[in-house]
Amino acid sequence: ALLLEDVLIKTHLPPYNTRLREMAENRYLELTGDGYPACLIVEHVPDFGTREVYGPLKDKYFAALLQGVIHETLGLRTCGEPEPTGRCLDYDIGGCAGPCRGAVEESEYAELVALARDFLHGNAEVVLDRLTDTRDRMAEAKRYEEAARLRDAIDTCRRYEEHQKFAGRFTNGDCELRCSEDEGEYRFTRGALTSPGTVIVERGQSDWPAAMGRTAFRPEEAGRRAVAALREPPPVDPRFLADRTRIVCNWIRSRGGGCRVWFDGVETVVSRKELRGPTE
Repeated sequence: ALLLEDVLIKTHLPPYNTRLREMAENRYLELTGDGYPACLIVEHVPDFGTREVYGPLKDKYFAALLQGVIHETLGLRTCGEPEPTGRCLDYDIGGCAGPCRGAVEESEYAELVALARDFLHGNAEVVLDRLTDTRDRMAEAKRYEEAARLRDAIDTCRRYEEHQKFAGRFTNGDCELRCSEDEGEYRFTRGALTSPGTVIVERGQSDWPAAMGRTAFRPEEAGRRAVAALREPPPVDPRFLADRTRIVCNWIRSRGGGCRVWFDGVETVVSRKELRGPTE
């Protein structure tokens, strides 16, 4: 029911269901294809082609937070010039590797880009280690406000890492959920609900659809349409699949330890941290 609601809201865009229509706020992080790639925040377009983008992210604020972490810990530039040749204040204050100053070789910078790529894919070990070291130094120097900021950044990065791992497995393979509460079993293949293949509809009678000039379906027809919508893979738009992943995550979390999860036939222990979205 939750997944069908999401499909219908995105299809018909009713004016008051705002939470599931916030896709326009989504942003991406792009690693540009220049000799010294920059990490930039970009808006959604139907086709990014061969551009290297990561997301969708909830909004520009969360995108800016991740961009800041990459900029601060790895030194990737955030300026938009294809070839950095000017003077950069970020380099002067230690926030950029400084390709515009000739302070880093292209090969060395490529290694930093590779670390940023790993982080955006959900492998945050190097970034977390650097943030943790800096936080500890700030705490030892009694710069507690800075240490607190880094602590929050570490927590955000950990949640992002775990959520990316769950999303990668859910959207690229087979996922099976078993809920002890209602003995329900649900199977997904690349984000599409493949089981159950039937729905149970409680019969009732109401005249409100006709009174409001809307099309009314018999319960059997409504059930058929529901199953058809859920068994289709999510639309090509990656924002649809991101929302579907979030809905499944929240559903599992709401059942605490009463839901068991299998990925590609292997039972997986999914921590509550892993099910937290990167902005929750």
